[in-house]
Amino acid sequence: MMDKLVYSLRSWIQSPFVILVALVLLATSAYINVLDGKFIWDDEVMVAGNGLIRSLDNIPAILTTSPFGGRLNASDFYRPFQTLSYAVDYSIWGLDPTGFHLTNLILHGITVLVLFILLRRLGYSSWVSGGVSAIFAVHPLNTESVSYISGRGDVMYLLLCLSVFWLFTVTTFRRAWIIPISLGLYWVALLTKENSVPLGVMLAGLIVFPVFGNLNKTQKISAGLLAASSIFYSGLRAYFLASDGNTILSWIANADLMTRIKTIPYCVVTYFRLFILPYPLHMEYHYVETSWLNPYLWVGMPFIAFAGFVIWKYSLSRAKTVFWMVWIMVCLGPVLQLVPLASTVREHWATMAELGFWVAVLSVLDIQSKSKLWVTTGLICGIAVYWSLTVVRNEDWRDPIQLYRHDVAFEPKSFLLHNNLGVELFRKNELSGAKIEFEAAIDTSPNQPLGYGTALNNLGAIYEGRGDLVKAEGLYIKAIESSQYELAYCNLARVLLIRGDVANALNYVHQGIEHYPYNATLKLMLVGALFSGHHPDDAEREARNLLMMYPEYGSQVDFLRRQYEANPRR
Repeated sequence: MMDKLVYSLRSWIQSPFVILVALVLLATSAYINVLDGKFIWDDEVMVAGNGLIRSLDNIPAILTTSPFGGRLNASDFYRPFQTLSYAVDYSIWGLDPTGFHLTNLILHGITVLVLFILLRRLGYSSWVSGGVSAIFAVHPLNTESVSYISGRGDVMYLLLCLSVFWLFTVTTFRRAWIIPISLGLYWVALLTKENSVPLGVMLAGLIVFPVFGNLNKTQKISAGLLAASSIFYSGLRAYFLASDGNTILSWIANADLMTRIKTIPYCVVTYFRLFILPYPLHMEYHYVETSWLNPYLWVGMPFIAFAGFVIWKYSLSRAKTVFWMVWIMVCLGPVLQLVPLASTVREHWATMAELGFWVAVLSVLDIQSKSKLWVTTGLICGIAVYWSLTVVRNEDWRDPIQLYRHDVAFEPKSFLLHNNLGVELFRKNELSGAKIEFEAAIDTSPNQPLGYGTALNNLGAIYEGRGDLVKAEGLYIKAIESSQYELAYCNLARVLLIRGDVANALNYVHQGIEHYPYNATLKLMLVGALFSGHHPDDAEREARNLLMMYPEYGSQVDFLRRQYEANPRR
């Protein structure tokens, strides 16, 4: 009787429905404490300050701008479907960050479920499929994707890619209609985030090495079309990047090709270390290797190769293990700095590669013996540790100052983190601390002798607040020269208006709007400059255009109008 009860209980626990419910609870409990978080970092531009998301009628404009609302350049991100998701959120939640966080969490939960279903479809046991999915549900490496609203692109592209992979596995001659659906979803993934590119390559590889079983003719056609899409998109992206004069601002991008090649071992070792030991976490890693005599190359890489050999040797299916090892390296390939990026390593870049790592590891540990209980116990303990680290890391994401102070302590070369911390201190009127951080951001920027444009602008605001308009004007001009920073145009125009130089103020505002046609602050400044230049009809026209997209600026427009009416031109 007791044996039957134990058997029934074990069967119930191992049932797909119970596992799926458990996965949802795991994912939800790990991230629920971030739901009351604020808009942070890029959220303030991509979401809170992005007028395009405030109406679904702006879809054509969303398709022709960067996620930051500026005119699209080849070196910019092109992720229109991520921006579209914010527009849908805005139509439901307005600008309540809790709603945006909830959407991220829902997408993450669905991704975990699709991952489990895919792994079961690929022939893995419930133990492996559930274990990998549970680790992914709570792994701290994913906090930058789930807890950060602007990180939604990672959650979306991974969900889309896993869905395409699953559809690929169920494609048959009678289900040939799945092919256009898969292709459409894959293009949505590519236009959500370029990290989707490796999937098409990996599925094409299954034509030559059918490690999950022989492919039918329809699957081969599907894999070929997906691979062609991947290659076409990559070629298109490379063409426009090569023809673009803009450069990415980072220490690794500032290095020559040979230095970036020397840094590859650091990148690989760091990502593998983060898979296993995701602590301490921070947004940016700016390491640059200048020597061939470094431990990452001569110790780290051989250790990874040895560990990979052990996993392959003891794997029950070596062909599948090789597939996931190749998956890891192919997914990491675009972020190994052969094409320079915004920092040397970023945790969320390893999201897709992380899956391959854990499938390879757990498929080796899936043993049928008396030690299975100990292995399962170890897995549960590991999941509990990762869950705890995620909950703790989410506390950083709830408070911008806490986040930036924590992260800049581990990456003092991050000019972005210094600047962001300075902004938060400025908002709290801690001007001395803000000034120190802005100066640190300028000094640590690789863009010397000019420095980091955003920090130059922000430092100018401090000097303007102190009444030193000459110093402020010079910093605003340097910010424009450094990076065409949008608020620098606005701030410079304001200083020029204070000095009575309306013509130059209008000139700089128009330059700013040319680069950032949907920036509300610049449009409001244009209204003010036109009133100051005694062009009331033009000012009213621009005010109407502004309020159509940003009605909350009505009080500021009324203030500018009253100022003009109180001092009209005689």
